[in-house]
Amino acid sequence: MANGKWRPATIEQPVKPREYAEPYWLYALTGAGYSDDYALLTELAKGRGLGDCGRSASWVWDGEIFRLASYRAMDRCRGGAAGLWLLRWRTRNQPKG
Repeated sequence: MANGKWRPATIEQPVKPREYAEPYWLYALTGAGYSDDYALLTELAKGRGLGDCGRSASWVWDGEIFRLASYRAMDRCRGGAAGLWLLRWRTRNQPKG
């Protein structure tokens, strides 16, 4: 909140948004959750019901923006085990949430 007005929180993106993406995609999360105890924002977006593709990420509030803490993704749906996605980013100090 700045000057008594609410504004959307900035969320550090794990991948660069497409050039033609609408601005609201910078704030849209699928299956989002938030932990007050750890100031941790999470997302889980399965590419399909099997869970063999998709992405999961977590962000920690630093007082100004949500900073990326971890990011896993599997871009192609290949029938593998659910949630076994490639780790693409993780901070040294991983939140406990």
